[in-house]
Amino acid sequence: MNKAQAIFETLRNQTVKPKAPKVVPKETNSTNDASGAANATETPGVDNSTDTNSTKTGTAPAAADGDEAEQQPTWKMVKSKAFVTLSQKVVEQGYPRPMDEEEISRAIRRSIEVDVTGKALDKRDQRVKDTESARNDFEAYIYSSRERLGGDDEMVNKVTTEDMRTGIMKTLSESEDWLYEDGFDAQLEEYTKRLDSLKKAVMPILFRADEVELRADLPEWVSRKVEGIRKVLENVSTNRTWVANETVLKVSNDTDEFEVWFKELQKKHDATALTEEPIFK
Repeated sequence: MNKAQAIFETLRNQTVKPKAPKVVPKETNSTNDASGAANATETPGVDNSTDTNSTKTGTAPAAADGDEAEQQPTWKMVKSKAFVTLSQKVVEQGYPRPMDEEEISRAIRRSIEVDVTGKALDKRDQRVKDTESARNDFEAYIYSSRERLGGDDEMVNKVTTEDMRTGIMKTLSESEDWLYEDGFDAQLEEYTKRLDSLKKAVMPILFRADEVELRADLPEWVSRKVEGIRKVLENVSTNRTWVANETVLKVSNDTDEFEVWFKELQKKHDATALTEEPIFK
C-alpha cells in the first residue's frame, strides 16, 4: 500500500428551504357559509355578508404574513467531510542483506576519504592553534624584555651601555609595530623566526645580568667545596684504610688541578668587562 485517504470534518453554511404553508380544509369554508346563511335568515333586513367578508378579509392578510415569514431562507452550520489522498513510502523491515563486493569496495573508499579529510581538518586546526600560540609567545617576550631592559634593573645597567639599551629597545619597538600591523596574520614560521632572532639579541644581556649577581658568591662556594673534599680524603686515609691509596691519590690530584684551573679562570674573569661575554658559563 502506497496511498491512503484522510477524512477531515469541516463546518460550512447551508441554506435551509422553508416549509410549505398549511392549506385550510374546504369543509371549514362550507360551515362558515352555512353559518352565514343561517345568520342571514335569522336577522331579516341585516346584510350579514358584510360581516362575513370583513372577517375573511381581516384573516387572510394575517395568514399571508405568516406564510411570507415562513418562506424566508435560513442558514445553519453543518459538518462536511473532505477526503485527502496521502502518499507514503513503504520501507521493508527485516534482516539486512549482505553487501556485495562493489558495495564493500565503495564503503572502504568512503571510509578512507572520511579519515583523510578528518586528519586534514585536524592538521589544519592544529596549525591554527600553533600559530596563535607562537603569536602570543612573541608578544609576551616583547613585553617581558621591555620591562626588564627598559626599567631600573641595577644588574642590567651594569652589564650594558646606554647605546646597547637604546638599540635593544628600538628592536623591541620595531618588533611590536610589525606584530600589530603587517605581522598580525603572519604564518607560524615567521613568528618562530622573529622570536629566535629577538632572543639572540636579548638573552646575552639577561644572562650577564643574572651571572654578575651570582658571581660574587662563586669563589667562596668553590673554596668551601675544595676544603670539604680534602677533609674527606684525610678521613679516608686515616679511618678507612681498606680504600686503595691510588684512588685517594687520584682524587687529591684532581682536586689540586681544579683549584689551580679555577684561580686562573677567576683572574681572566676579573679582567673582563661586565658588558662583555663572561668567562663563567
